[in-house]
Amino acid sequence: MSKRTLALVLAVLVGLSALPALGEHAPARDAAAPAIWRDDLRALDAGSGEDVLAMAAWQHLLLIARLDSGTAGGIRLTLYDMEAGEALAAIPLDVPPGEGFDLPLGFLADGRPYLIDTQRGQVVVYDRGLAVTDRLAVSREPQWLGPWVEPSGKRLWFIDHIRAEVVGVAMDTGERTVIRSGLPGGWQVLQFRGVMDGGLYFDLIDAQGHEVVCRWDMATGRLSLWPVLLGFSLWPGTLRSYQQGNGSLLVGSLFDGEELTGPGIWREGEQVLDIRGALLAGGLTGDSLRLYDLERGPLVNELPYPPGAGDGFLSAMLLDMPGQALLTYWGGEGGATGYYLWDYLRRPLDADARLHRTTMAQMRDDNDALAARIEQAYGVRVQIREAGVRFHNDTYVSTPALDEGEIRRGLEAVDAFCAALPGGMLREAMIAPHDQLSFYLCSGLLSDGGHGIPYAAAVMATWNNERYVAFNTYESDLVQTLSHEFSHLLEDRLYEHDLQSGGSALADWELLSPLEWEDGGYAFSYRDEEGNQLVDTAYTAEMEGAMDHPGRVWYIDAYARTFPLEDRARTFELLFCAQDALPDAFLSPHVMRKAQYLRHLIRQAFPSVQHAPPLPWERLLPADDTDWEETMDSLRRDNAA
Repeated sequence: MSKRTLALVLAVLVGLSALPALGEHAPARDAAAPAIWRDDLRALDAGSGEDVLAMAAWQHLLLIARLDSGTAGGIRLTLYDMEAGEALAAIPLDVPPGEGFDLPLGFLADGRPYLIDTQRGQVVVYDRGLAVTDRLAVSREPQWLGPWVEPSGKRLWFIDHIRAEVVGVAMDTGERTVIRSGLPGGWQVLQFRGVMDGGLYFDLIDAQGHEVVCRWDMATGRLSLWPVLLGFSLWPGTLRSYQQGNGSLLVGSLFDGEELTGPGIWREGEQVLDIRGALLAGGLTGDSLRLYDLERGPLVNELPYPPGAGDGFLSAMLLDMPGQALLTYWGGEGGATGYYLWDYLRRPLDADARLHRTTMAQMRDDNDALAARIEQAYGVRVQIREAGVRFHNDTYVSTPALDEGEIRRGLEAVDAFCAALPGGMLREAMIAPHDQLSFYLCSGLLSDGGHGIPYAAAVMATWNNERYVAFNTYESDLVQTLSHEFSHLLEDRLYEHDLQSGGSALADWELLSPLEWEDGGYAFSYRDEEGNQLVDTAYTAEMEGAMDHPGRVWYIDAYARTFPLEDRARTFELLFCAQDALPDAFLSPHVMRKAQYLRHLIRQAFPSVQHAPPLPWERLLPADDTDWEETMDSLRRDNAA
């Protein structure tokens, strides 16, 4: 499953219920939920603990299903009035939880709560005293997914996964309605969007991650289709599309074409929590929760995390009640669940969110301009979109990256990486007959099955006079990926320096492993005898309890054990991207010695850096006065003996 597909599936789950369904009873947590930390918050006595199966909200009402060992069926359904601050009713449910247990909840347009028992294939509608008013039994079919009830209460809808159909069942007569999209094979119905303006909306996705929204006119039965922008996802329950990542967010409407809006103050790592109309809730774990108005432009309000939150997590659900949001706090390991009503208009912040508007056409033009600037500034070539797969390689194949947001991420990563290098280093890294360094921005790199690794984040290779890096723009840390591949380019200069000096610095690298180990402990292959990617973590920082005995650690990870050049590349990339402290692997004296030797090799081979101040990959390394020539001579003598 692709990252995009996975993200969309997760969004579906969030839309169906605010909390994940549990397959078995979970223990209640002992720790209390945080006390009120702002005067615009009100704690809701809606229960706590790690036993919530599902919940739904409508205006001032909150419906919660939770495990309860004190009830006969083991589940209790509670209807809670958030305005009054009290439970209106609570009943036990005779619902047999099991593997894959799901319990979708919701409200009809008249405020009556309902529950869908997916185990038995039935819908139960209640009044506000949780007395049953309607019940519909539907044969439970294996392909029944994503059940949803119209707000009118007229029909139950579900997805027939096998036939890629949407099926509606009348609540009063049981009569069935089947909707087929008419799209070619390979498309799957993803989820329901809801009923708006007399139309039922649902969306579909194909194997490549392309997504369309289907509108079924409930009066005429006519079907209409709208494509979702490539790289964008639809927020559950809305027709708003969004794309987040790399410290940026863009939001659009399905019907507004390519017009996009986003707050300029969106933070790196911030996640969309809810979208309702023009209002968007975003949260940065451990920091704060924000509310943005995407039409007027302000940061409406900001709520910091409670003191001592630790690994706790805040989620927000924007309510139908004006100025109110339901907050759910999960306290992390050993913590408790708490519910809060946030009156975010009580003391609004109304700060400038630096709202910016753009279009897909403008994003394309901006990316073209950035690619041209990178080429001019650093003397490299940048290939994007369809040109991003026009590299020659006997091992890996790719598909074009056509998502302008992802292309932007890739270009910014190339720019940031090249800018961090000392002047002249890129030019010195090119060894004849190579005189061209190129970056190919693509989507996925798959091996031919017999060589390399099955899936690569990037590859450094050669074609005629060109040295190039082809990389997957959808990877999470692109600068780290680029630094790894650049290390492979450094190998050209290091080897050239050995030839010119008559030395053996690269070959000596294996001497930094135990001398009794054959081939320095390297496999000299990316695959084992069965053709699988090597995953042996012995003597690496990834083995169990490694940092309890750092003297037993000789490699960063299993990948570093494939080839000496990959060992150097893993060392270089971690040094290059370290922020405030080196990763734990460098607590090993053996890994640290390799890092210091690599620093020495680069300083020797590159004239542009021989007398430079600390370089990006050197910032956190301790000073080193090792006489490396004498040290390696000694190791060579020991090895010969």
